[in-house]
Amino acid sequence: MASHAAHTNLYGMPRSAFAALSSMYADELAAKIKNLERDIDTALPPEQPFVVRLDGVAFSTFTKDLPRPFDRRLSNAMVATSVDLVEKFNAVCGYTQSDEISLVFPAAMGDLSPLFFDLSPPSRDASTTGDASMRGDSAMGRIALKAEDVNGQKDALKAGDSNGQSTTADVPVRPTSATGTNTDRKRKDPMDTDSPTSPSTCTFPPTSTTTPTSPTTTPTTTPTTRHPQKKQKTTTRDHRETQRTHIYAGRVQKLASVMAGYASARFNSHLRRFFGDAPVLESGSGDDLEAQPHDRAAPPLARAVLDKMTSGLAYFDGRVVPCTSNSELMEALFWRSNFDGFRNAIQQIARAEVMRVLGKSSRETQKRLESRGTRELLRILVEELKCDVFGEQGPAPIPKRFLYGTWVKKEQYEILGMVNPKTGVPVQGPVVRGRVRVGSFNWAEWPHEDRVKFTLAKYWPDWDGREPPRDSLEASEEVVNGSKRTAE
Repeated sequence: MASHAAHTNLYGMPRSAFAALSSMYADELAAKIKNLERDIDTALPPEQPFVVRLDGVAFSTFTKDLPRPFDRRLSNAMVATSVDLVEKFNAVCGYTQSDEISLVFPAAMGDLSPLFFDLSPPSRDASTTGDASMRGDSAMGRIALKAEDVNGQKDALKAGDSNGQSTTADVPVRPTSATGTNTDRKRKDPMDTDSPTSPSTCTFPPTSTTTPTSPTTTPTTTPTTRHPQKKQKTTTRDHRETQRTHIYAGRVQKLASVMAGYASARFNSHLRRFFGDAPVLESGSGDDLEAQPHDRAAPPLARAVLDKMTSGLAYFDGRVVPCTSNSELMEALFWRSNFDGFRNAIQQIARAEVMRVLGKSSRETQKRLESRGTRELLRILVEELKCDVFGEQGPAPIPKRFLYGTWVKKEQYEILGMVNPKTGVPVQGPVVRGRVRVGSFNWAEWPHEDRVKFTLAKYWPDWDGREPPRDSLEASEEVVNGSKRTAE
C-alpha cells in the first residue's frame, strides 16, 4: 500500500499521468496540435459550389465472385445508399454508377435563384444563338462572385483567414482556413444546429436598441428579448445579419470523411438486406457464374460469396471537387454518365458476352479485348455476338441503370383526402409531401441548359413530360422504400 501511495497523487491519479497533464498545460501542447491540424484543414467559401465523389475501395476485388456484367442486388445497394446520402446531407442531386456516388452541393451564398426559379425548359431557339445560359455563364450558370459583388460581405467571408484577406471567387478554388467563427465554437452533432439538412449559420450577436433621450437625461438601453429556451423566429433583420455557409462550414476533410464513413455504414447495411436472403448455390464456388448471360442478375451464390457480401467490410473513400460554375456541376455528372461510366459498362458487357457466347476463359477474353476502344467493342457485340446492347425488348434487355447510371433527387407530391390526426377533421385541399425518386436515362438526349437546370433543381422538375423520366414507384419501391425501412 505504501509503495502504491508513493506513485499516486490527486484522487489516486498516477504521479506520471499528473506530471504529463501538468506539463501539457504548461507547454500549451493542445494549441500546438490543433494548429498542426488546421494547417491542412481548408474550407470552401460559401459561394463555391462543389461535388462530393465517393468511390468504393478495391470493389473490383470485393465483387469479383458476383455474376457479370452486373448483379442487380449490388446495384440496388448502391442506389439505396445514394438515396440515404441525399436525404442525410440534403444534396440537391445524387448520381451513382458502378461503384461510385456523386453528390451535388450548390453555392450557399450569392445568386441562389437557380435553385428556385421557374424550371420550365427554355426556348429551343437559345440552343442556336450561343446564349450565355448555354455556357453556364448566366445567373443559372456562373455562381462565382466578383470582388465588387461582395463588398458588403467581406468581413463575413474572412472566416478566420490567417492573412486577414476576404475570400472572393476570382480564383476558382480559394481554400480558407477553417479556424474562424464557424469552427472555433464547439462542434455539435450533425443532427443539431450544424445539421447538414440545413446550411450552417454564424449569426452576429443581437444588437441593443437605445431609446432617444435629451442631453440631460441618461440613455436607457433595452436589450433584445431572447427566450432562453424557445428558438426565436428568424426575422428579415436576422437574415441580413446571417452569414450562410456550406454544411460543416465547407471543411474539405470533414465533408469527405463524414460522407465516406456514412456511405460505408449504409452500404454494408443494404448489402445485408439484399444478399441476406439470397439463394445459396449448393455446388461449386461461384466461379461458374462468371459467364452467365446478363439476364441472370440475381442468381444463387456460393455460401462463401454470400458471407463476404454480408461481412460488413466494404468501404468508400471520398473527395471534394470544387467547381467554378453551375455548368461544371452538371459536367461532373455528365462526364461520368455518358463517358467514363458508360465506357466501363460497355467493356463489362463485352467481356461477359465473349465468355458466355464463345466459351472463352477470363484470361483469353482479356487478351482478345485488350486495347479495344468503345466503338470496336460495340461492333464486336452487335456484329459478332449478336448482342442488342441498347434494345429494350427481348428476353434479356440491358437495364439503362447499368449503361447510364441512376439519378437521385427529391420530389414533392400532393395527397388528397387527408385527415388531421389530432382533430379528426378532414383537411381541405391537397397536402404536399416530399420523397426521394430515382431514374435512369441517356442524359445526352437533353440539351446543355436543361441538364444544368435539372442538376440544380431542388426537386425533380415537371416539364410537361419533357423532363428526365423517373422510375415508376412500383419499380423503385424495393430500393427507395426499403432504404427508409432499413434506416429506421
